[in-house]
Amino acid sequence: MKLQRVVLLLSFLIFVSSAVPNCSRQLNIAVGSYTGQPWLPTSAGDGVSLFKYYDDHIALLSVLSPSVVSRNPSYLAVDEESIYAANENPDGTESRVLSMPQPPFVSRVLFMTNGSAPTHITKFSHEIIAVANFGGAVSTLRSGRGNMTQLDSYEIPASFASSRRTPSLSDNYWQFEEPHPHMVLPYRNGLLVPDLGSDMRRFFSVSRQTGRLSVSSRIEFEAGDGPRHAALHPGSETIYVLNEISLSIVTVRNNKCGSSLAVCSRHKLFSYYVKKDVSAAAIRVSDDGRFLYASVRFPDTELGEIVGYRLDSRTGDIQAKIGVWSSFGVHARDFYVIEKAVYRHSCVSIIAIVNRDTDNLVLVERDRGSGMLRRSPTFSVNVTTPTSVIQY
Repeated sequence: MKLQRVVLLLSFLIFVSSAVPNCSRQLNIAVGSYTGQPWLPTSAGDGVSLFKYYDDHIALLSVLSPSVVSRNPSYLAVDEESIYAANENPDGTESRVLSMPQPPFVSRVLFMTNGSAPTHITKFSHEIIAVANFGGAVSTLRSGRGNMTQLDSYEIPASFASSRRTPSLSDNYWQFEEPHPHMVLPYRNGLLVPDLGSDMRRFFSVSRQTGRLSVSSRIEFEAGDGPRHAALHPGSETIYVLNEISLSIVTVRNNKCGSSLAVCSRHKLFSYYVKKDVSAAAIRVSDDGRFLYASVRFPDTELGEIVGYRLDSRTGDIQAKIGVWSSFGVHARDFYVIEKAVYRHSCVSIIAIVNRDTDNLVLVERDRGSGMLRRSPTFSVNVTTPTSVIQY
């Protein structure tokens, strides 16, 4: 009888393992946070939280406190060797880029950026890191062999700031007195930089040898758009720019609709009236190039939302909106598409969402065939004042 049970158990394990080929039974997730922003009195994050998902469970592995990662490690990037954090501090004295070799994730380098409030960080190449400073500058750094060095920094002239006071779809009025680059997105031989304060999208050429930055082109968006983040289609090089203020997505292509890097289409996230203080936050494309997602933040205690679109996997064209789902928390600041994970003995996709004002990381199952999200969360765990999430 015991032998029969053992045989049945082994058969079951073999069935499960064969049912989920090339699918991760375990994966790691890193979450950045605000540890104390003067303009956000409720911010009290712990630093960088590292989670492990395995066997239908999620567990906190460790927390890298401000003593290790400095204050406000709000945005993260990863490569095969390290986790990098941008410390979003407005005074510039602690505006830093942090390298944490994985493992054991001990702080190796804290480098002062040439600009205040770094809001986004990315790997441009094997050695070069790019940083967007909300205070008005774009920087490049060289990382390697246990150190980090400044390569170049481009300060955007204040004259480029948007002087147009224009109502958005949500009836908000915005006027910025200086440029606010919000993201750096690698594209071909350079960086695409959405500028929230200038209502522009700039393209910087970057030397792979020296990291030198030079502005190659720029596209002016509509007054009051507030371009915040962008995503790149994996097959067609279509760029999707998410406008924080006008709640819209603009597609940009290179030599596909008339001229180099031109706006091709605009898509409103909502076709109906949206009340004040609603803003868009993050945008991602699935790895197969078939679906596009954006997060939306609502004021006060109203739950955030994820908006989904179906794409032409070949051209990158936005074909249709497929749904709007709850983020299961307030102020959906960031999310990440995990393409493959084992859940209940099946290989599924998961979207990891961080909600800043309800202090939670939420995992939601995503159907890879239809792009639809489940109407209930798969997991929800507490993380204080989370601001970004990434798989590492």
